[in-house]
Amino acid sequence: MRKAYLSGADLRAVNLGGARVSAGQLANCDFLFGATMPDDTRDDGRFNLSGDIAFAREKGINTDDSEAMARWYGGDK
Repeated sequence: MRKAYLSGADLRAVNLGGARVSAGQLANCDFLFGATMPDDTRDDGRFNLSGDIAFAREKGINTDDSEAMARWYGGDK
């Protein structure tokens, strides 16, 4: 995936474990919620993707509350 153009990509719940993809590529996605990152950790919202934030709002999460967002990304939905 080194040269993949990921702008606007919906990678919710995708397993990217071991994928050769840069942080810059991932930062251009719209969604990564629930994805397994290349280092085999779960997406933690580090890129503040607009799609993920909109998805959280749809599910009733207060996106201005950092603790609520941490729980959201941690799987406590």
